[in-house]
Amino acid sequence: MGNMLRIVVAEARRELLRARAYWLEVLADQALFTLGFLLLSGLFYVVAEGDYGDRARLASLVGFVIWRVADGCILRTVDSLSDDAQAGTLEQIWLSGVPPHLVLLARSVAILLYHGVRGLLLVAVIMLLLQIAPVVPPAVVGGTIAAGFLVFLLTQAGAFGAAFVLAGLHLAYKNVSALSLAVSTALLFLTGALAPLEGAPILTAVSRALPLTVGIELSRQLAAGEVAWTQLWRQPDFYWLLVNTAIYALLGWLVMGWGQHLARRDGSLADY
Repeated sequence: MGNMLRIVVAEARRELLRARAYWLEVLADQALFTLGFLLLSGLFYVVAEGDYGDRARLASLVGFVIWRVADGCILRTVDSLSDDAQAGTLEQIWLSGVPPHLVLLARSVAILLYHGVRGLLLVAVIMLLLQIAPVVPPAVVGGTIAAGFLVFLLTQAGAFGAAFVLAGLHLAYKNVSALSLAVSTALLFLTGALAPLEGAPILTAVSRALPLTVGIELSRQLAAGEVAWTQLWRQPDFYWLLVNTAIYALLGWLVMGWGQHLARRDGSLADY
């Protein structure tokens, strides 16, 4: 546990130093996603002929931010391995006395903290600009936030499972940046992150097998007050979220191990 905490702190410091060094890029990226949501919100308002109120905007915002955090985590997880490979430090992770999986797990925690904070800032700015008011009664805000945080963590854990799959492929094939971008983009449209997938039964069934869909739906229900936080444990979707997360986490762990074995066998950790 002590090693884990030290590595998390070191990786978090690395992310902060990187953000400080490229602060203009970070600000531009944050502004881009803020503007992107505002434009999409305006488009939905036009398409819905004005029938796009606070609840609908809040539902879209919840899905968009959960996807945005997952998108940042997936891309950064793979890019961090690419950066290590280019800098010649990737091999050192496997030569150190700390298990590589522990290093990557600690790095994932640091990446989630970083993008989670950016996600909160995105929520605050958009709610202020669009004047979206919370709909959860003040008396249950605390419990709802706690339940929402739990659902958020489970959802992001599933996304990290997908990130580890891509990271394992990166170890084996050296460059999967195009695939990572394709996966993160597909998650935006196939999980109903912007709007619920209604009227497409086959697509809905497929989307429920993806790592973000169920978590987004539960988060929307909690944010809209449709499901009380005390009733979360009674929701079948909550248990499907647990199963879905466990499947992706296990798959990511296995593919990462396979990629590590292949790279070590071929002696290609130091090559890019």
